[in-house]
Amino acid sequence: MNKSLLTSKLRAAPNDAIKYGDIVKNILHQHNGNLFSCNFKHFPLSLDLGVKDLVEFVVEEKKELSSLSLECELSYDRHVEIKYVMPDFKPKIFSSLCSLELTNYKLELSVLSAFESCEKLKSLKLKSMFMENNIITGILKNCFGLEKFILIDSKGFDRLKIENQSLKTLEFLRLEVREIEVHVKELQDLVIDSLICPPKGLRIYSEKLLSFYSTYNPSVRRIRKSKDFLENCSDLLVSYL
Repeated sequence: MNKSLLTSKLRAAPNDAIKYGDIVKNILHQHNGNLFSCNFKHFPLSLDLGVKDLVEFVVEEKKELSSLSLECELSYDRHVEIKYVMPDFKPKIFSSLCSLELTNYKLELSVLSAFESCEKLKSLKLKSMFMENNIITGILKNCFGLEKFILIDSKGFDRLKIENQSLKTLEFLRLEVREIEVHVKELQDLVIDSLICPPKGLRIYSEKLLSFYSTYNPSVRRIRKSKDFLENCSDLLVSYL
């Protein structure tokens, strides 16, 4: 690709994002029926050019909305710098939802206000995220009615401490951490897939675990086998047996 063509495309991107946002906004404003589920997939630039407003409009105006999925489509063009996008939503914007999925975002402490009063939220899936330990802890603290939490291929933290007492299903997929500590009395289903973690770094305390599912990629030496976790997690073994 020559330089002039690349430059023209980069200049056109904001206008294209605005036009696209206007089209989607018109469709949503003209929609008269019930809207129970909504999925937004956008490029990083679009978050500053209307996606935030669209999400807030849908959540606030479509009172029957219960499921929301947001995904930032990252660019892998070698000429374009890849950046995570941090959504900056209104406080309590997710409080009316039952299910929420976020993919490809960087979260900072300011995002915690969006999760305030999320007692209705039952399912939360975070995929390809960048966030620190205290942000995960803060989100789970606000979502005190959460029953299912899925964390996939995310970075920015080296320790996880899960203490949400309403959780029934917990899934860790493709994570690399030094320590995971889970204190969830009502936990019933635990899924671990391709986890890189010292065997003694995983500690599970649950009295009602009914299902434990673990897989690993044998070609990757650092990924632990299921027996490694069971051997070093006596409480998990007892509850599972």
